[in-house]
Amino acid sequence: MAFNKDTTISIPNSNTDLKGASKKSLPKRILRIILKVILWILGIILFIILIYSIWTLISNHVDNNTLDEYDRTHSKKVDVRGHKMSYNIYGESNNVTIIALTGLGSCSPILELKTLTEELSDKYRVITLEPFGYGFSETIDSERTVENVYSEYYEGAKQLGVDKYYLMAHSLGGIYSLQWALDHPNEVLGFIGLDVTVPRQVNSISKEEEQEMINYYKTGRIQKNLGLYRVGEKLDNTALDEHIDPKYKNYSEEEKEIGKLLCINRSFSDNLMNEVDHLYENIYKLYGKKFPENVPVLNFISSECNKLIPSWEKFHQDEISNTTHSEVIVLEGSHYIYLDQKPAIIKKINEWIN
Repeated sequence: MAFNKDTTISIPNSNTDLKGASKKSLPKRILRIILKVILWILGIILFIILIYSIWTLISNHVDNNTLDEYDRTHSKKVDVRGHKMSYNIYGESNNVTIIALTGLGSCSPILELKTLTEELSDKYRVITLEPFGYGFSETIDSERTVENVYSEYYEGAKQLGVDKYYLMAHSLGGIYSLQWALDHPNEVLGFIGLDVTVPRQVNSISKEEEQEMINYYKTGRIQKNLGLYRVGEKLDNTALDEHIDPKYKNYSEEEKEIGKLLCINRSFSDNLMNEVDHLYENIYKLYGKKFPENVPVLNFISSECNKLIPSWEKFHQDEISNTTHSEVIVLEGSHYIYLDQKPAIIKKINEWIN
C-alpha cells in the first residue's frame, strides 16, 4: 500500500482516553459514596428510633404496672358518678375542715399540695381531692366545663361526709371555688386563695396569650407521649421536682417515685387537654361574679403575678363581697406562693380562721 508523505497517521493515546474516562466516572463514584453515607446515617437514625421506641414501650408498661400497684396500696377513692376520684385526708380527727383544690395541670395534686396541707393538719381536717384526669383519679368521658368540674369536686366532698368547710385553692382552682361558693353559700365558711385565677383577669389576656397557653399544653402532651419527660428525668433526676417543695422533708422515697411516674406516664390526660380547651370559656362564664356576702375571702397573691398582670391585686379585691373579714395580701414570691411563703401563709390562715 502506498502512503502520501503528507498523510498523518493518528495513533490513539490509551493513557489520555483512560484519564478522560476516569474524569467522567469520578463524579458518579463520589455520588455513590455520598448516597451510601446517607443511607448509613438514615439506617443508624432508624435503628436508634426503633430502639428508643421499644425502650419507651417497655418503660411505659413497667411504669404503669408500678403505678397500678401504688394505686392499690397508696391511694383512697370515693365513687363520683360511677367513677373513682382519688382523695387524701390529713388531720382526720380535727373539727374544722379545709378542702384543697389544685391548679391546672398538676401531675399529683395530693403530693404537690402536701407541703401545705400536712402542716395545716395539726389544727384542721384537710382534704385534697384530685379531679378526674389528675393523679390517681380516673380519666372520664366528660366535658371539662366549670359546672362539671366543680360539681364533681362537690360530690366527692359530700361522699366524705363534709357539711361545713373552708375552700382553699391554687391558681385555676379559684374559678371552681367561686362557682362552688355561689351554688352552696351556706356550706362554705370561707375561701383561701393561693394566687388564684380570677374572672376579671381576662381583661389583661390577649388572644395571642390565650393561644400560647393552649399551645404550651399541646406541646407538653406531645413531649410526654414521645417519652421526653422520661429522658429528661434520666438526664436530671430533679427535672420533675419543680412544684414539689425541695425543703419539705416529709416526702417518702415512694411518694417521690409516685410523683415522677405520674408526670412521666399520666400527665396531660384527655381530661386535662379538654379542660385546657374550655379554659377561657370557663373563666369568662364567671366574669363579674363575686363570692357571696356571707363567704369571707383570704387571698394571698404573689409579687411575681402582681408585676406581670396589671391590676392583679385589684382583680382579687373585686371578687370580694364580704369586706368585714376579707383580706388580699401580697407576698414576695412566684405563682407557687405556698412554696415560697408557707410559714407566713399558715400563720395568717390560723389567725384568720380563729
